[in-house]
Amino acid sequence: MNFKPLILSIVMTAELFAQIHPKTQVAVLNFDALGISAEGAKLLTDRFRGELVNTGGFVVLEREIMSSILDEVGFQMTGCTSTECAIEAGRILQVEKIISGSIGKIGDTYTTNISLIDVESSQIERFFNRDYVGKVDGLLHELKSIAFEIAGKQMPRSVPPKNAARNKNTIKKPVSAPTKVKDPNTAMFLSLIFPGGGHFYCERNSTGILYLITESAIVALGANIASSGAQSDLYTFLAVAGGIHIIDIFHAGHSARNYNKNFSAGLGYFHYPNPAPVLRLSYHF
Repeated sequence: MNFKPLILSIVMTAELFAQIHPKTQVAVLNFDALGISAEGAKLLTDRFRGELVNTGGFVVLEREIMSSILDEVGFQMTGCTSTECAIEAGRILQVEKIISGSIGKIGDTYTTNISLIDVESSQIERFFNRDYVGKVDGLLHELKSIAFEIAGKQMPRSVPPKNAARNKNTIKKPVSAPTKVKDPNTAMFLSLIFPGGGHFYCERNSTGILYLITESAIVALGANIASSGAQSDLYTFLAVAGGIHIIDIFHAGHSARNYNKNFSAGLGYFHYPNPAPVLRLSYHF
């Protein structure tokens, strides 16, 4: 059996996926807590991850998945405060950029230090240092400002001006995430009747397009083989297409659950790691 057409279709699909999903892959290490609680630093780190996703310029590795990968290889994040340690973590996670930093408090002043590190070159590309006097709520605005600055974009107009966040009397509470949920059963049903449909429903358009093109290409090649009379080869192609379609269905349900989990956490965004623009036939649920 000649597999060249199938391999060519998958390679072309991967190249298309790379074009429609050009965002930089980044991981954010938990910020060090200096003069504030570790739990507070963790919450602020999560908020910063969310702001990075909201800029639209990054694919952000989810905290739970990042911890799972590092734990699996026995990498200890405790005490990992140096640039070299952050770079090593970035290589294990297979991301392009790694972000590390610290949030501390001296007297009434909060200080935020954040480094954007290029994993391949091992260089600190940018460093951000911000001092803030006021309630801890004001740090939310500072983190949003840094996230959009890293992305090279302006903050939305709905965000209060920088001076307003520094004024104790004009600090605005963060807007809560909308009550928007995705039904996993609906997502799975949509992928059942239409390749990639559940991912479009979960607002993961690039993944939906990947499944749609891949499954359509395999079925088209199978039909071409059937017309040539190679019945056994047709069964092989249909088995491959069926396997990918089953993965598509269950993956859609997983996407819906992750979507809901992030909204229920009050972050209002969905992020999912895509380590490389290639077709993967195994998933971690």
